Amino acid sequence: MTVDTSVTLAGIPLKNPIMTASGTSGHGLELAPFFDLSILGAFVTKGVSIAPRAGNAPPRLQETPAGLLNAIGLENPGVPAFCAQALPGLSALGIPVIVNCFGEDPEKTVAAVEALSREPAVTALELNVSCPNVKAGGIAFGTDPAVLRPLVEACRRVCPKPLLVKLSPNVTSIVAMAAAALEGGADGLTCVNTLLGCDVDVRRRRFLPGPGRGGLSGPATLPVALLKVAEVHRAFPKTPIIGVGGVRRGEDVLKFLLAGATAVQVGTAILIEPTAPVRILREFIELCEELNIQRPAEVVGTATVG
Repeated sequence: MTVDTSVTLAGIPLKNPIMTASGTSGHGLELAPFFDLSILGAFVTKGVSIAPRAGNAPPRLQETPAGLLNAIGLENPGVPAFCAQALPGLSALGIPVIVNCFGEDPEKTVAAVEALSREPAVTALELNVSCPNVKAGGIAFGTDPAVLRPLVEACRRVCPKPLLVKLSPNVTSIVAMAAAALEGGADGLTCVNTLLGCDVDVRRRRFLPGPGRGGLSGPATLPVALLKVAEVHRAFPKTPIIGVGGVRRGEDVLKFLLAGATAVQVGTAILIEPTAPVRILREFIELCEELNIQRPAEVVGTATVG
């Protein structure tokens, strides 16, 4: 049996539902030596802001028993340097390029979205709303619907391309945040960003990573991410969702699709095994063959309770 792995995400045709997760593959050049990136459904870049950011001082990473804590601090070269140095190579891949972007305040966020939207090589934008808003006491944009909706509206006005909003799991109701993003004009949602956590060095009596907390990714986050995808899909069944969190096997891809995701992102697994997307895609196809699933796109959201 031949498995048709193609899916359509917010009007974007993908050859398969597997893409990279922002922050784990740089801007493409770092991962390219390990495998042919053109096998991916799409490439998602590391977050980009309108101006360069140095990020946090080390230590910025801390391994946990079932994941990784990161406090990179959104280090990036800024939009102009990204467009000049990274985009040409990404454009040559022949697959959709989704650029993750953010800003420290609404104005800088909109500026980044507007500048990136003008680039022909950019297929879509993924808006990171988990970063702190410096004009609102450092509270993340994505934790308050009253803040998120106008931010997405402002970005929508300057963005003619598909606009995806990456939601935070660190909220009371992810459905309320999804509603705010969709009311603001988002074309799709990425569920979810990292969970906040920390570790403790018992000998030095210090919190880790360096800033005292970080974003938890990896296998430990899979059950949380699956639940958030399911909750958002039940509330908005026609909304395209990208599932992200703990994907390391082909079976995990199918789990996300059954929960309601149209596509998935592979992140921390790439840091451990740079060629992971190749293996995961192969395992996914083999599993679909075993379960007689000819078109995985047709099983999205079909998981039941009981």
